[in-house]
Amino acid sequence: MNGAVILETLERVAGKCGDPTPLVYDRLFTQHPDVKAFFVLDTDDGVKGHMLQEALENLIDYSGEGQTAGHFIRAELVNHDNLGIPPDVFRTFFPVLRDTFKEVLGDEWTAEMETAWRGLLADLDGMIAEEAAGMANAGA
Repeated sequence: MNGAVILETLERVAGKCGDPTPLVYDRLFTQHPDVKAFFVLDTDDGVKGHMLQEALENLIDYSGEGQTAGHFIRAELVNHDNLGIPPDVFRTFFPVLRDTFKEVLGDEWTAEMETAWRGLLADLDGMIAEEAAGMANAGA
């Protein structure tokens, strides 16, 4: 996994659109309309912005040194499940990020970015799937 390419992607996206929060959540709500109800009180997008910031910080950590992101993401999987957002919906958030960033960058999205993001998402999805299976077994 190439953390430098992930970071470069995030920097380019910020340079092109500033805050991608509305774009990310528009895509998320299009794919999962039921999730929008969880944000009914977030009238200024502060909660969505904070959640996106945490997700991006964890992507940077996970694709780099990986010191805390795995633990944080596992904890958030459980937290979101307790809120009523099932693991199969939770695990779509990171691909939503990639797809949004790919759209923002358009022709600037490179093969190197595609490869780095594909590897990152595969690793994350595997970790989340493993944790979700453990949660399901614990609840059985």
